[in-house]
Amino acid sequence: MTSDQGESVKWSTGPLYSRHPATDPQGVFVGGKNPSLIESDFENGIARLGGFWRQPSYEGAYLTAATLLVEQGRARGSFDEIGLPAFYLQRHAAELILKRLLNWCLEIIENRNQITSPGQAIKIPSRVRGSLYDEHNLRQIMRSLKRAAKLAGEQDPPDCLTQLVETISSVEATPHWSRYRVDSRSSQPKLWETTEMVIPVATLQRQLDLVASDVLARSLDDESYENALYSTWAGLMAAIEES
Repeated sequence: MTSDQGESVKWSTGPLYSRHPATDPQGVFVGGKNPSLIESDFENGIARLGGFWRQPSYEGAYLTAATLLVEQGRARGSFDEIGLPAFYLQRHAAELILKRLLNWCLEIIENRNQITSPGQAIKIPSRVRGSLYDEHNLRQIMRSLKRAAKLAGEQDPPDCLTQLVETISSVEATPHWSRYRVDSRSSQPKLWETTEMVIPVATLQRQLDLVASDVLARSLDDESYENALYSTWAGLMAAIEES
């Protein structure tokens, strides 16, 4: 964000405004916008993000965008024209969710290692760690997540997440198929000339919404999978501080 003079604005924690659940059902932001800016920002066609309470949740943002695009297709009576971008948004949201959970598991393992004797430290396979930043194949990231959860002493991710990954993976030719027409890594460089693809965008959105509800933490007291990971992580952090 810049000021009227084009100078960077230095953010502080700032006041916490109420978030409007009607415009932010996925919790993209922790806090709401300054009420004095809501109407003028909308009239001027601008999006305002950033600041301590307005750091965007990427998972929530892509979930919201996918939801709105699918709703637009439903309202227009056709999903064909929005099929590719809707699928990309859904897929990227799924990838972000997987990596968010994987990161929790890796941090739990690292925390356990800090309070464990060196000879009992848990070794994280390079393929598992690499999935956090270098991998885009959803099935591989899912395998790494399950492996990391086991090493961390946590439960397997909910079945709804595995089902979402399988639905997405059964559609795409490559992990980059929905973004680029030509992919040098694909064995089908002229896919669209020879193949009619069917993308179940409405089904995918229902599955994605279920995952968001059952897996992602919405409050500190919900029974989501992420909150279970957070509880373990927080307990280990407390043990580290006491040691």
